[in-house]
Amino acid sequence: MTQTKLSRLCRVNINTICQCELRGTPMTLANLRRLAEFFRVPMDALARNDFSAVADMPPVEQQRTDAFRNHLRKNRTRMEIIGNLGEDFVAAQEREKLKGTPYEDRINTGLADDKKGVCDMMSFDPVTGTPIFIEVKSTDKGEDKEMNFSREELEFLRHCAQNHIPYELHRVYYVGTDKIAQTVYTAQEVLDTFSFEPTTYVTCRKGGEQA
Repeated sequence: MTQTKLSRLCRVNINTICQCELRGTPMTLANLRRLAEFFRVPMDALARNDFSAVADMPPVEQQRTDAFRNHLRKNRTRMEIIGNLGEDFVAAQEREKLKGTPYEDRINTGLADDKKGVCDMMSFDPVTGTPIFIEVKSTDKGEDKEMNFSREELEFLRHCAQNHIPYELHRVYYVGTDKIAQTVYTAQEVLDTFSFEPTTYVTCRKGGEQA
């Protein structure tokens, strides 16, 4: 990084930076603080004119990029944990519902592992044995927290509603607390209760080929 760029980013006069590097001229406390915050190193390292302390550090732009990626990774991991806990909760409820029936051990919880899957699990009606497709939407917040559906999930939900296919949305909320609970909706009840707003788009070249 050039001294000019460092001066602009840190708001420290370029002459001050040059004098400190070449002659060891002391900086003011305010300038030391700006440089220390920028490079994320102790102020005393700069006060001793020890610029080797920052020589091997990645540029601050890279640091910020890495920090953002780490934030996304942690958030994705957190959402995966909440989702898994919610699915475990629903599976346990379904097993309890089917206890003593021939379907108790036939619940399929592996549908969520299919990248092209359109729901999370399949259970059964305890009386008739009719298969029921189940979609689980989990949150550690309250019941009214918005839910996210993929295009495939929404299309399957509408397909089930139109064709009267047994389908349930299990809205699990307060995951990770002793207040965990769920509300169950049929496919038609989901469409009657909620509106769906597209929030992300994928670009495709005209003619249908994805960019």
